[in-house]
Amino acid sequence: MMKKTNSPRKRTNLAVIIISSVLISTFLLTFLQFCFFSENPFPGPIIQNGILSKLQLEGDTNIKTAYHDNSQSSFLPLGEGSVTLHRPQVFTTSAIKGIVSREEIDINIDIPEPHEVIRIGEHAMGGHLPFQRGSFSGIRQNIVLYHVENATFLSEAVFIQDGDYYLFTQACHPRYWPMFYKTPPSVTYNYKIYQSAICLGHQHSSDFGHWFLEVLPAYAIMPEEILKKSVVVVPFKREFVIFGFEFIGVKEEQIVEGDNIPIFAYHYYTMDYTFCGDLNKYLIAKMRQMFIERFNLAKEPPTEYVTFNRPNMSRCIGNYKHLRNELREKWPSIKFSDGIYYKSLKDQAVYFDKIKFLFAVHGSVLANIIFMQPNTVVVDLQMEQWLLSFLWLSAYTGKFMVVGRDPRISWRGIKPNIIDLKYAVSLIEAGLKAGGYIP
Repeated sequence: MMKKTNSPRKRTNLAVIIISSVLISTFLLTFLQFCFFSENPFPGPIIQNGILSKLQLEGDTNIKTAYHDNSQSSFLPLGEGSVTLHRPQVFTTSAIKGIVSREEIDINIDIPEPHEVIRIGEHAMGGHLPFQRGSFSGIRQNIVLYHVENATFLSEAVFIQDGDYYLFTQACHPRYWPMFYKTPPSVTYNYKIYQSAICLGHQHSSDFGHWFLEVLPAYAIMPEEILKKSVVVVPFKREFVIFGFEFIGVKEEQIVEGDNIPIFAYHYYTMDYTFCGDLNKYLIAKMRQMFIERFNLAKEPPTEYVTFNRPNMSRCIGNYKHLRNELREKWPSIKFSDGIYYKSLKDQAVYFDKIKFLFAVHGSVLANIIFMQPNTVVVDLQMEQWLLSFLWLSAYTGKFMVVGRDPRISWRGIKPNIIDLKYAVSLIEAGLKAGGYIP
């Protein structure tokens, strides 16, 4: 009787099976160890220590997906999630959950001696600026930097916590004013998740005047290590927003935009400070100092007399040519030129640094007086609505400010406005006298 033996082919198949089993077992063991014993096996919030994590209970929270490498060098979202709020209320408070640090920022900088605002006419505003013994007072000037962990917030710096909205202040947040806010039965937000994010400002943060005087100066004092690692969240990514961020070293790829969009961040940085027309003098002075150093300003005395109109915009002066003729006849020795709008931040800065006298209807162009040198003159013709932001700006940067108001000028309507020429000329005359340009 012959003895059976395994063929070479069968022995080979058996070896393959054994090796495959070992490899599969090793893979499974490694996978299980990775999932259940590593500190953070998957990027983003979906698993921590092997357990599905919600991170923060705020209404009905559901973190759905994590899909990018959790790396601070990348500004891509790490994942996405959602939160549902049931009859959310609005609270104004600094009692925010998850605060890691609360730091009051002290800016040590010289501020020019202010000049009292010169008001011309019964409708002129400016008495709201309390001027006492060579200084303006009455506005809260402290700046507080918050670092909050595991925060859900909206792109106008509103927190979502415990199913409600939390704001430091309702200033420039009309969406949440009692006269406008209507409590919905429920609302669901789908958000992107980021490792580190910054959001400063308010509902109008991307409007030029608000952005340039209230929001950008606050970003400019943010610690560099935070700026470098974080996305920056704004309602709208306009060209001047991109230019402003470039000035302080923030790349366009770091900008996240969206009107009232929700964001979740493991590390969220924001500030509580004065804005919405009431400017912070330390932020303004620091921002001006940065412009002077970067663009080499204030090296030569200013020489230019400039008048600005707003063609094809609201508050356009319909009889602007007549105004220019009046000025030419009254002061033939003074060469008034039409104002120029430059595209780049540097060109705008260098241009306004040369202006010694400026007349304009109240509008965002007046934000550029931050570039003008101390003891120059600004004449602000206001409209049916009065706003104080540029009056504060002139005070904090040492300008002579003459302010008047023509109630016939429409604030929002895009149409030519026929102004009172005699009154406008009287404002300009007061400005020329304040600067010592005429007797």
